[in-house]
Amino acid sequence: MKNFSPFLQIRDWGNCSMIIDIRQAEEKDCDSVLRIAGEVQEYHRQYRPETFARVQPYSKEFYKLMLSEENTYVFVARDELDQVHGYSIVTVNNYTNLIMLKKRHILMVDDFCVETAYKRQGIGKKLFRFIIDFSKEQKADAIELNVWHFNKEAIAFYQKMGMKEKSHEFELFLAKDEEGEKEK
Repeated sequence: MKNFSPFLQIRDWGNCSMIIDIRQAEEKDCDSVLRIAGEVQEYHRQYRPETFARVQPYSKEFYKLMLSEENTYVFVARDELDQVHGYSIVTVNNYTNLIMLKKRHILMVDDFCVETAYKRQGIGKKLFRFIIDFSKEQKADAIELNVWHFNKEAIAFYQKMGMKEKSHEFELFLAKDEEGEKEK
């Protein structure tokens, strides 16, 4: 397990209807994390079927690799029965190689997911507050993440947690013929 301050590993009742503990993920959490990731993948696929495939987004091997990556952290939100109801994957990045940008130490939230059946129970808030505390401990300048435009619920949540919009990303679909080839 990677080393970070134990003050972050706290039990907190907060406004949750159950006791939730946020801790660093372990191998035993793999099936729960993959189940929730699959649920989120399907949600995204429903809104963007041209973008998201009907697949399990992570393999068990990739999950285990994430647990061992030096600057990648996987955190889980679990109840008093050790059932995982949410997780987040974060990466600590140093941006120092672009002359036009200031040097920055950023915590990038790659995944932030709460099981659908457990949303609106305070789990996401606890997990996000944990990430804020972890970011401060890592001496990060900021927390950044990306969210799909259709995911209004997530956008509202992140804004409620104090995040501000910083950029827009655009796309232009190009015409394809019946076999899926680009038309000339």
